[in-house]
Amino acid sequence: MKVYRLRRNFQGAVTIAGALTASGGGALTGTWTDLGSITTVDINGGTIDGATVGATSASTGKFTTLEATTSAAFSGGSVTITEPTTTQYPLLITPAAAGIAALYITPATGNGALSALVYAADNTHLSFDAHYSSSGWVSDDAGSSFGMSKQGGDILKFVYDTAAVGAGVTWNTAGQIDLLTGALTWNAAVALGANNLTLTGTIAATGARVTQSYHTNITSTNAVTVDSARETKVAETLEAYSGDALSTIRDMEVVRFQHQHDLDPSDRFKLGVIAETVNEPLALGDIDKADGGSYKGVNLYGLTVVNTAALQALLRRVEALEAA
Repeated sequence: MKVYRLRRNFQGAVTIAGALTASGGGALTGTWTDLGSITTVDINGGTIDGATVGATSASTGKFTTLEATTSAAFSGGSVTITEPTTTQYPLLITPAAAGIAALYITPATGNGALSALVYAADNTHLSFDAHYSSSGWVSDDAGSSFGMSKQGGDILKFVYDTAAVGAGVTWNTAGQIDLLTGALTWNAAVALGANNLTLTGTIAATGARVTQSYHTNITSTNAVTVDSARETKVAETLEAYSGDALSTIRDMEVVRFQHQHDLDPSDRFKLGVIAETVNEPLALGDIDKADGGSYKGVNLYGLTVVNTAALQALLRRVEALEAA
């Protein structure tokens, strides 16, 4: 084997048709403008600056720390994160500035998105078909957008809006849960279907009453109490009843009947009074139909009052006959 020694400060090109070996602690130093194509290389130190790795033919890579200052793109395949054995987080995402969505997932084609925003403590949001940008909330769906947010302390809100794709979203509160008090507030009708509603507390309260409810059957251990104290009445409206209660009761049509099946699926027979034959308007009420409109129904408390007035009138007649 011939050994060639290059003189110091040699200039020009060197062509080697074979192997180039540096032994005995030798080193190749300086700046190399083009090393050509190297089949195998083992780099155990230093840095690679301003260069693209795997631009033409990509392969695998292993790192203890991977940092991307602009973006990281994963084309195909999957990303596997193995939970560490220490107290570190398997996946920690820290936005560069407040108001930047920490997670934004979109489909391969078409509209839609799942987005997570952590703005600050007590101001976090998970949105469906919407995301937060520098201009505010933006819709990712031509129809509706939904979201859940923890805002204003210990309140979990459920929000919604409808806007065109790319248009601004103004969240409307559908309901919320106060995690301190356990109070649930819902701003729309709640449909339970055929499911049961079970509770041991009170429905509504004196200052926030249920305006109306519809039932097929009501079972009560105690008698139903009607708020009829004098102190709850408007004093200047109080006046003695002057109607002919006996005539009203006499003209009532008492029947045995079945309700229409959609009103009572049990189809059982009952006793009742035909509302149209009750000639006392204050003993009647309007019942809303499911398809709109209304029909008359008997106000049981009003009917009880008419019955009481009729008994009083009958008692006065009996007392008059006894005194004659």
